[in-house]
Amino acid sequence: MDRTSMTGIMAAVKLLMAGLVLLGAIVAAASEAWGAGKQERPSQHRNNRLDHATLIEQADLERGRRIYREACLSCHGADGQKTINPQARAFGRGELRNGGDPYSMFETLTQGYKTMPTMTWLSPQQRYDAIHYVRERFVKEKNPSEYVPITDEYLASLPKAGPGEMRASTKSSGDRDFGGALSWRVASKARSGLTVDLGSQTTISYNLHRMSVAGVWTGGFLDLSNTMLEKKRAGGSPRPVGQPIPELAQWRWALNGSFDIGPESSNSWPQRGPAPTSWMEYQGRFVHGNQIVLAYRIGERKVLELLQMRQLSERPVLVHTLEIKAGREPMKLLVGGSPAKGKSKSIRGLLSLEGKRVGRRGGKAAGHLALLGMGDPNSPYRRFSAAAVAGNVKGLRWKVDDKTGLVLHIPGGDRRRVVHVMRYAGQGKAEMLQFASFARFNRDAATFTRPSSLTDGGPRRWNQTITVEGKLGEARNGYALDTVPIPFKNRYNVWMRTAAVGFFSDGRAVVTTYTGDVWIVSGLDDDLDEVRWKRYAAGLYEPLGVRVVNGQIYVTCRDGIVRLHDLNQNGEADYYERFFADPNVRTHWHMFNFDLQVDQAGNFYYAKTGLFNDFTTPGAIMRVAPDGSEGERIATGFRVP
Repeated sequence: MDRTSMTGIMAAVKLLMAGLVLLGAIVAAASEAWGAGKQERPSQHRNNRLDHATLIEQADLERGRRIYREACLSCHGADGQKTINPQARAFGRGELRNGGDPYSMFETLTQGYKTMPTMTWLSPQQRYDAIHYVRERFVKEKNPSEYVPITDEYLASLPKAGPGEMRASTKSSGDRDFGGALSWRVASKARSGLTVDLGSQTTISYNLHRMSVAGVWTGGFLDLSNTMLEKKRAGGSPRPVGQPIPELAQWRWALNGSFDIGPESSNSWPQRGPAPTSWMEYQGRFVHGNQIVLAYRIGERKVLELLQMRQLSERPVLVHTLEIKAGREPMKLLVGGSPAKGKSKSIRGLLSLEGKRVGRRGGKAAGHLALLGMGDPNSPYRRFSAAAVAGNVKGLRWKVDDKTGLVLHIPGGDRRRVVHVMRYAGQGKAEMLQFASFARFNRDAATFTRPSSLTDGGPRRWNQTITVEGKLGEARNGYALDTVPIPFKNRYNVWMRTAAVGFFSDGRAVVTTYTGDVWIVSGLDDDLDEVRWKRYAAGLYEPLGVRVVNGQIYVTCRDGIVRLHDLNQNGEADYYERFFADPNVRTHWHMFNFDLQVDQAGNFYYAKTGLFNDFTTPGAIMRVAPDGSEGERIATGFRVP
């Protein structure tokens, strides 16, 4: 093999070795920290939304035993004396350096400690169940000097449940550029999510398995301090920063004719995966500057959805522009309401866009605002959720349903339809009249963008090309080890944790990072004197495998395989296509999807990590059809393949 053909291969080897060297440094630093004495206590405001005293009193020994055997035994051992992982704590002997009382142990599970990852995939009650078992089974019997009794005074000293505000992040990751959207699952029920920065400190998070909204908040983007996006090893989920707006989180399509189809963990569809494709299918997202267009299908009808944000009385107005293809099937869309049960809803029905009450619970959407008040007879607009539509609204009807909320009925038709759904959550009659005026002013939809106008490719977002100088290695016995530096410092402040390497036929490399990036590396020639790194995509969910097939980049992510398209050939991805949706998406930090291979028939292969013994799909090798239409397990029983 000549030097030219070897250069690209050796460069890839060097990139992977650099990642291993970095990993070794991380482990060494963690090991050193383990022996450096007691770590500073985590700040106690992190879990002040919980009633810790009640959770401790309700802890169950048998539940804790099962959780310990499934989640803790593999590191901490079965008897409290001998650990399986040499860096794990033996609870039956020695000092519990982070504290032996229940709340201190809860903080350890929640925040992580030295080399131990966070365990926030367990619910707060499950964490306290496991703590109760450890304290009673190991600490009390075998290590009594570390056992802290639970007294009335201790319970009274614990943080009390707060008003529910979300905490702000002070971590530097807030300055990182994730491309305006992040595919990681947010701390909600959504296992495959997309969180979009709408600007003006307003954020929305989608559940892509359901094509619903998982959350809306104002005050920031995401707190990543307990995730692998910020820490070297952590198991937490990104958390919202700011104040939630629960009324605006009420956005979901009726699937298979119903809104009440159960959560992802139910038997309504395969656990931890997307809804059946006969009901819906998320197809991908278009990127055009700082705007995101979602592409999906509800039943037989394809939809493009563009979300824009306006300000009204210092509150956000969300404008969902839906471009719906022709089809016979009628559609139903929940656009607002109150997630709270049992509260008084004194005002519900239709209002004219002039703000006059119509009083009906349903009727034509044109010229009318749908409103659901959550006040009382003396203050009917104390808090309300409202929505209006613009564009091609002929035949659209509102129904204000006490159980569901504000429901928009969209009839079938033989022509494409563009509808702008304006949504607002406010307080007081004055704000209600302001929103009615806003909807009246925008009824001709002239100020809103058509989604399809943003699907042909957008401008470049990352103009910097980082040039580094490589170093040729001396050829020995037919091999040479060449060095290609990784741009750890870059203007985007992204964490360059290189994960996978693939190649174009012309010798350019495709390098993914664990934190969600895809980079194109050129200049891997006989000299390596001018190697160029260019950012191509961002915001992916743990891209740990990559392959270039017929000039297109395919990436293995935790939630499936993504195919990247550069629609206008400007060197950046404009369309992130969901090529294959993984049927089992887990949020545990250990649940990785690795590698990507292709056989001569065009089938794709990747490896899924297993989790404990009760998982319906233990570690497996997945085979995906050449067109991404279906996948199957061809081998199971692995731990980390």
